[in-house]
Amino acid sequence: MGDFRFTEYFEGEVLRKRPYLKKEWCIAVVENPVRWEAQENNRYRFWAPVPELGGRFLRVITIADKATTHNAFPDRGFEGKQGQTTFSCYPWSTRTGSPIEQSSG
Repeated sequence: MGDFRFTEYFEGEVLRKRPYLKKEWCIAVVENPVRWEAQENNRYRFWAPVPELGGRFLRVITIADKATTHNAFPDRGFEGKQGQTTFSCYPWSTRTGSPIEQSSG
């Protein structure tokens, strides 16, 4: 799982409440989001569809390093946001750099 990590909260609470979640899904969402944004407290939100969840979008919350997952859950309200601008980070593989605005189609 590379340099990705998971907080104690994720390991102890999130996986207990949502035992169907897989760490691999969280990593895939952070590596290939259809949208991401900063949130308060130096955390980041990432969204991507997960085929194993019937194509529903998984929201993954990381701490400031963008490599440590703190929370994750299926985001039922995300589909309504599809027409909005998406952001990505370059180079994405190192999770550093400034957001670059992209058209979502």
